[in-house]
Amino acid sequence: MDWDELLRQLRAKEPGAWEELLNYLFRSALGLLRLRRVAAARENAEDLAQQVAILVCQHLADFQLGDHLRNWVNRVLRQRIADHCRDPRRGQDPKGGAETSGQEIEVAGKESDPSAQAEQDDALRQLEKCIEQLPQPHLSVVKLRQAGWTFEGIADLLGWKGPSGPYQCETQAHGMLRTWLERADDNAGPQT
Repeated sequence: MDWDELLRQLRAKEPGAWEELLNYLFRSALGLLRLRRVAAARENAEDLAQQVAILVCQHLADFQLGDHLRNWVNRVLRQRIADHCRDPRRGQDPKGGAETSGQEIEVAGKESDPSAQAEQDDALRQLEKCIEQLPQPHLSVVKLRQAGWTFEGIADLLGWKGPSGPYQCETQAHGMLRTWLERADDNAGPQT
């Protein structure tokens, strides 16, 4: 995806630009939610993609380059997913209504089902444990991507010729993690 061109198209309100952004956000959110083994990943991915697209619309004038947009979108999407995984009702009225204030969100989080929260916490710990078992350079690429680095930035940092190396490395790491998590028993780590 050419982010400079996408940014230009979004500003010009060209047909298909928002759809392209939403499709990217949906695919990214769905992959990250599945990696975290979140139930109803497809529905949650749609909601999260729309939330981030609305934020892009609100801040469109702030972006100077496509890389700024891409980095910001990826960072915000990962943060929204992390927030969602901590509390699936985050940002919604506990009675099913519209957005709530931050104070009400705190109360809603405390009312959540303790067993469901414990299960999510266990799944997150299992994922973190599996990430730590990744071989190098996969571990470095995953950690740098979590920190918001672009594939181009990682390639420069690691002295690789281009962004395809870090991209392939991250894709392989996701495959390893998915396999390990699918095979894992309650507290078993990756089977090497």
